[in-house]
Amino acid sequence: MIRGTLFKPSRPSNPVLSTGIPLISATIKVPRLSIENSVVLFADTGADRTSLHLRDAVRIFGLRKYRQLINPTDVKGVGGPAEYYVEPALIAFKHEDGKPEGFGFDLQIAKPSDKATTEFRSKMYPWTDDPAELDKKVPTLSVETLRELTIKFYLPAVLGRDIMSQFRVVIDWISSEFYMDH
Repeated sequence: MIRGTLFKPSRPSNPVLSTGIPLISATIKVPRLSIENSVVLFADTGADRTSLHLRDAVRIFGLRKYRQLINPTDVKGVGGPAEYYVEPALIAFKHEDGKPEGFGFDLQIAKPSDKATTEFRSKMYPWTDDPAELDKKVPTLSVETLRELTIKFYLPAVLGRDIMSQFRVVIDWISSEFYMDH
């Protein structure tokens, strides 16, 4: 059994959120870019694909590797069309007994809008607009460093049906349980 949690925000912006948001931890590995990092995903039964959005993508990849993403695709969703990159990846979960379980899949990584990119650069690197200068100084940014900017553009990382369909998924709001098993 792979156990997640039903996170209940203290001041939900939407009454539906007060019932709990199903979250689960995983490790994502992108072999082409030699990246492996942990992420907390929102289990979204309405999402076709597992995807990363701005905050988690920049935290996991860092700006330098984020700019190395090369396979753009258009995705149509409830909020309208959006641009993503697609990278072959691996996702791994830990069962309660510590045993890992993983899958290969195509990870969707959100491409930030021009507005988000401009604001990101101006707030995080106000000393320059020169991409060559940024390449010299860009560190791998922490979640704390990104917090002010990404709250404005925040969308959670999403665990989609491409991965959840490999499991029996239980979201029980009455007993406040969320887990996946076979």
